[in-house]
Amino acid sequence: MIIKDPTKPPTQDNIKHVVEIKFGNDVFSHDQKEDYAKIAGGEHKVKLLDADECDCSNQKESNATEVSTAGAWAAAIAGTLLYILSRGKMPKPRFPLPKPAPAW
Repeated sequence: MIIKDPTKPPTQDNIKHVVEIKFGNDVFSHDQKEDYAKIAGGEHKVKLLDADECDCSNQKESNATEVSTAGAWAAAIAGTLLYILSRGKMPKPRFPLPKPAPAW
């Protein structure tokens, strides 16, 4: 996902694009595109890249961890958005949240 304002949550009004990268014979199905459009807020926000466009062959070993971490965050955000869309509410966190700072 490409977010307009990274300081805000990935809601439909803050999603610039949802990007799918396909490798080899993997196909971007119609159902998958519809689901992504539902998450992003419109088909015009869904972008498809293939392995040549993503420049994946030029990744350095040191960037492998960064790419994995970014993929994990993207999967977590997408899962949360799907949960919200399917149930209309935020999921309960799986870990304790820090206490909010005083307002004064």
